[in-house]
Amino acid sequence: GPGGKVIAFEPSVLNAAYLEQNAASNGLTNVTVICAAVTDRDGWATFLDRGSTEGRLDKDDCEAQAQRRAARAVDYKRSFTVPVLTLDSWIAETGEQPPNVLKIDVQGAEVGVLRGMTQTLRAAGPAVVLELHGTRSEVADELDSVEYEHAAIQSAGPTREAPWWAHVIARPRGARASSVS
Repeated sequence: GPGGKVIAFEPSVLNAAYLEQNAASNGLTNVTVICAAVTDRDGWATFLDRGSTEGRLDKDDCEAQAQRRAARAVDYKRSFTVPVLTLDSWIAETGEQPPNVLKIDVQGAEVGVLRGMTQTLRAAGPAVVLELHGTRSEVADELDSVEYEHAAIQSAGPTREAPWWAHVIARPRGARASSVS
């Protein structure tokens, strides 16, 4: 709503411009787009652009991600260097309030993103909704390490048994309003 605030991180300059144009054309003045990728380190990385609105960092954060990418032959139209950051360092450097809700859809890089926000998850306890890309066990490990309860939205059962493409919802263990089982 009008009192809310959306901060979107997008490594592709072209996609970031689309996001800004979309927000403006819909009269959304509470959307800020940061042209950077969120991961588990600060600095620079290569972004592999597949075209349209698809792409990914040239970086594997876990064995499942590396195996899945090795098994898929994907043609990338171009590559370019993008800034990368951790959510923890971005919050510390900007003084922004930690988020209440995080939506993560990063084409298989979920593990790195979660590793780069462990302080935020532990201290602020935001709700997390993320899309898996064959990383269910590794994502479950990361969420367990910060004492979050989690489950797939589309299927009954734990995250570790979810379809490779499922969406997961997670909240700190014992959170009053949480019911993710």
